[in-house]
Amino acid sequence: MSFLPGIFGEGLSGGRVLNEEIRPLVGEDLRIIQKPGHYRFGLEAVLLANMVGGRSGLRAADLGSGDGVIPLLLAYKKRMRVTGYEIQKSLVEMARKSCALNKLEGLVEIRQQDIREIPGDIRAGTFDLVTANPPFFSPDEGRISPKKEIALARHELACTLEDVMTAASHLLKEGGDFYLAHRPDRLAEIFSCCQKAKLEPKVLQPVQPRPGEEANIVLLRCRRGGKTGLKLKAPLSVYQGSDYSHEMRAIYRGEEKP
Repeated sequence: MSFLPGIFGEGLSGGRVLNEEIRPLVGEDLRIIQKPGHYRFGLEAVLLANMVGGRSGLRAADLGSGDGVIPLLLAYKKRMRVTGYEIQKSLVEMARKSCALNKLEGLVEIRQQDIREIPGDIRAGTFDLVTANPPFFSPDEGRISPKKEIALARHELACTLEDVMTAASHLLKEGGDFYLAHRPDRLAEIFSCCQKAKLEPKVLQPVQPRPGEEANIVLLRCRRGGKTGLKLKAPLSVYQGSDYSHEMRAIYRGEEKP
């Protein structure tokens, strides 16, 4: 689910309306194309991109890019060179349109790719950092959407958490960082997969809807081949009452990190 106000606009092909929606990501300067009733990026994707550290020019990979929100944010706000990997052709095409809309083709490349096949298809140690906002639910959890785009984004139908970790570890240089957004109740499984993939958890950021409420998202930074030692950060609150918190408003404006 997207969370920023949007506007309906013209398509990108000869002025023809393509039933697409152009939504702001950073003020009105960075925009993303979405389709009403189809897959939409979530809050956790923006928070994860905001967590990423590093200088401009670093090579980043994003696993399961969806409509390209994380590559767009990393390229625009941090001037990183980003390759997004997404299995669904429709989302690959939409992400590429957003790159063209924002004139970021020189920094962002979106490839159609099965994450499970990355270790056999792509040279190891290619990237300085990897991000992933994978499906939160296993196939036997909850109702699976009849819409394929949404079903693959929410449920582990095309890849598992272990598949994501394996691909990330393969792509990363030794000492490179892996950033993950997921559910708190799967942390035990996440840490187990980290160990198998030689990804050492370094920073854990809980995200709660409001102050005093239980966290419903966790952001995790790991280091490939890193030493043990995990820093637990104070929870980030999304809302203060019915409005976005000061921290969230600052993130939208690109002024601070969670």
